[in-house]
Amino acid sequence: DIMLHGVPKPCEKCGGGVKYEDGTYSCTAWFDEFTRCQFKTITWDRVAFKKPEDTGNEYIDKFKFKKTAIPKAQTKEQEQAQEFVKEKQEKELQKAMAKEAREKTKKEEEPADPNTC
Repeated sequence: DIMLHGVPKPCEKCGGGVKYEDGTYSCTAWFDEFTRCQFKTITWDRVAFKKPEDTGNEYIDKFKFKKTAIPKAQTKEQEQAQEFVKEKQEKELQKAMAKEAREKTKKEEEPADPNTC
C-alpha cells in the first residue's frame, strides 16, 4: 500500500502515525497509557514513498515508485457506507427518544390509585 499509494501524512491532532485499514485512515498513537488518539477519516493526504538504495531484496531494489491515487469510486463507496451507518444510528436514536417520551407521558396520564398512597 505504501509503495503504491505513498506514505500517509502524520496525524493532525497528535502527530502520530496514520494507517489505512478497511477503507479508513486512523491514527495509531496514544495520548497517554490509557487514551488512544481518536482521529479517523476516509480521505487523507500521502507523500511519496522513499525507499533505501539497497534493501537486499532484488524485487524491491528494482521497484520504480509511481504514486497512484486510491480510486474515487472506492472512496465514494466508503463515504456512502459511512453515511448509511450514520443515518441508521440517528434513526435508532430518534426511536429511543420517542419511546422514552411515550413512556413519560404514559406515566403522567395514569391516575393515582388512592389505595396505594
